[in-house]
Amino acid sequence: MELTDKEDNNCLIKIENLSFEYHKGEPVLQDINLEINENTINVFLGLNGCGKTTLIKLIAGLQRQTNGTILLNNKPIKEYSDTARSKYIAYVPQNTNNNMAFTVEEFLLLSFTNQRNLLWQPTTDDLNKVKHFIKNLDIDEDKLQKKMCELSGGERQIVIIAGALLQDAKIIILDEPTASLDMKNQYAVLHFLKKCQKENDKTIIFTCHDPNHALRLGGDTIAIHNGKILFKGQSRDIIKAKNLKKIYGESVIDSKYSQYNIITLEDF
Repeated sequence: MELTDKEDNNCLIKIENLSFEYHKGEPVLQDINLEINENTINVFLGLNGCGKTTLIKLIAGLQRQTNGTILLNNKPIKEYSDTARSKYIAYVPQNTNNNMAFTVEEFLLLSFTNQRNLLWQPTTDDLNKVKHFIKNLDIDEDKLQKKMCELSGGERQIVIIAGALLQDAKIIILDEPTASLDMKNQYAVLHFLKKCQKENDKTIIFTCHDPNHALRLGGDTIAIHNGKILFKGQSRDIIKAKNLKKIYGESVIDSKYSQYNIITLEDF
């Protein structure tokens, strides 16, 4: 069931008739057709195992589709080298190393590697760029000398997203960036993503389980169920209990207490 679909001349990623199998005869994704426009927020929503993580890995060029095409700027994604692709796409996986011994400064400087040669060493200009960048993103400069492993989960995720921004890619793809974070840090990350998209003209693509996160961010939602796109469109138009019951079951209801039409579950 496809509820809405927008046509736009600013298409950055186009997916046509895509399918994917890890094992022959066991499709994970089937008949995916989708366009993602420049400077938009796009949330892939669905249950565990529905195929959303596989889909963003395919978009990021980390896996190859079984059938169909993925075009990035009208060129098949498989025709980009790793270096060329990294200039367009920054990918933030769900499971990042919590024991990274890098300082925040060292981690952020690594983001320049796709723009430099193999023998590159950070310069004073690079460091100044990092300091200016985090100031604009309201990240405390005092954190630069902290080790990544010393940060809270929310702080570390924000630094990792900042690193993706510093990579200077047009598209930032994130796999469940709020997973394992408490409510305060979840909303800190969501606020940061919205700020990044608005002020840096980025295309944001990320997966999540919680429809309320998509509502908070605005943008578009692509709901995936059993390997297929169930519906897609502007988040605040299509994230309604009547639609989400098809994914989460009959207990989904609309809250009466939020301007964002927050989705919740019935009382036990």
